[in-house]
Amino acid sequence: PGGGCAVTAHDGASSSPLVNVLDIAIAVIDAKRAAGSTQSMQAFLQMECSEPPTARAAPLEALEGCLEFLPALVAFLEVEGDGAMMHATWGTMAPPLGLKRVKVVDLLATLLSSHHDTVAAAVLECGALPVCCRLFAQYPFNNFLHHHVE
Repeated sequence: PGGGCAVTAHDGASSSPLVNVLDIAIAVIDAKRAAGSTQSMQAFLQMECSEPPTARAAPLEALEGCLEFLPALVAFLEVEGDGAMMHATWGTMAPPLGLKRVKVVDLLATLLSSHHDTVAAAVLECGALPVCCRLFAQYPFNNFLHHHVE
């Protein structure tokens, strides 16, 4: 295939390993999402029959690894003007939000759900919350985004 094609923040999920890396990071931090349907059913049955299991804390190394890249991920959320457009029944989105940016917001929400003061401070320091709120307002019909920005 020809050269010179730039990869933008809104290309398909297969154009970059970012979505896969974010999925792995989220699964490591959030034990509930790492569990498959069989483990989820077993946990549900165990809760019905006895004491609920103790939730696994997010590994500190995983949290620290994510925090290292937090400023770059927040900057990625603010990508604008790459020329991508998406036509929808309610109008044109330029640029469309895209799966990659939704996954970054998902990671931010997962990091905050770890309830570590260091994580919360880092998220506040890099300005992630105002960026997520702007995206929330900019993409009023994106249910995936709205699910994570609560």
